[in-house]
Amino acid sequence: MRPLVPLVLLGLAACAEPASDRAERDLELGAVQTAGYAFASAEGLLHVRSASEAKLSLRASCAELSFTLRRSSSALESLVVELSNVLPGLELASAAGVLSAGGEPVRGAATGAPLTSSWLVRFPDGVDEVVLATPPRSGDFTFLAFGDIQSGIRTFSDVVAKLNEHPDAELILFLGDLTERSEAAEFDRIEESFAQVVLPVFATPGNHDVNDNAIYQRRFGRASYTCLNRGVRFTSIDSSSATLAPALWPRYETWLEQGREQRHVLFSHIPSTEVLGVRSGQWNSRTEARRFNAGAVEAGADLILFGHIHSFDAYALGGIPTYIAGGGGAIPERFDGIDRHFLKVRVTAAAMDVEVIRVDP
Repeated sequence: MRPLVPLVLLGLAACAEPASDRAERDLELGAVQTAGYAFASAEGLLHVRSASEAKLSLRASCAELSFTLRRSSSALESLVVELSNVLPGLELASAAGVLSAGGEPVRGAATGAPLTSSWLVRFPDGVDEVVLATPPRSGDFTFLAFGDIQSGIRTFSDVVAKLNEHPDAELILFLGDLTERSEAAEFDRIEESFAQVVLPVFATPGNHDVNDNAIYQRRFGRASYTCLNRGVRFTSIDSSSATLAPALWPRYETWLEQGREQRHVLFSHIPSTEVLGVRSGQWNSRTEARRFNAGAVEAGADLILFGHIHSFDAYALGGIPTYIAGGGGAIPERFDGIDRHFLKVRVTAAAMDVEVIRVDP
């Protein structure tokens, strides 16, 4: 049994700015305009890392993507689009003449950077706006999930090695707390470490990631978002301030409605409700927690994943299988019998089977 006072839940009050700022900032991300073109990604799932008149560099927050490019001048004939945090061989499709003469999906060219591919996007004569998207996919798949690295970055190479033993997975959900103090140097080191992982990492922020309330979004894009992978909806909900911003509630409810007829995985950092109900182990407001939980139950969500508590737990919220996986290496809870770990989730037409993978014996 976990101790009544977790050792790892300090620092929640260190969030310097309210969740509302991040919710508003989310809507500004996923788009950019230069002198030559305007870019916008559907649902903000592509975060702009850099933009010039010759090249647009983007970081993906999901495996299935769609975006629009509109040129401002006919002098712009083509543009290199580079996507990072994507699996090798990712395909994009567009109209004829944009990526290929026939318009069939085109595999991106490897750039030499980890999990990064590029495409040459052309504007055919008389066409000023082009739409590009990943072709929809289906079938069984596997993903990994965990959170809470923080000071554990010093030995994170062990976790990387264990993650890379599961190349059958397609993606990793990171459940928050990449850093200890949300400093730029910490994010640099995290990105260097993730560059050694053979899978894309799609994240939600933790309370330690928002001490500087803007840097996480500058690096990783939107804090709250929804997307699809092989017909399964994944939704990140920013709970890093132990509350939901008022502006986030309508988005959450819309995303629940979108996922009503789909398999739906919700992931967030701080548990809305956890078993012991200890201070700083769950949201500040029981009313908000009940609203979150009830919405997920009513909409038929299939799986809820949390971090924040540096341990493992499995329980149910209104019948929804719910897991805490804070095994990324931050100071572990004592006497609970588990140290660094992550979840391996196998998604089939019949079930979502969850296995705990231990990094330490």
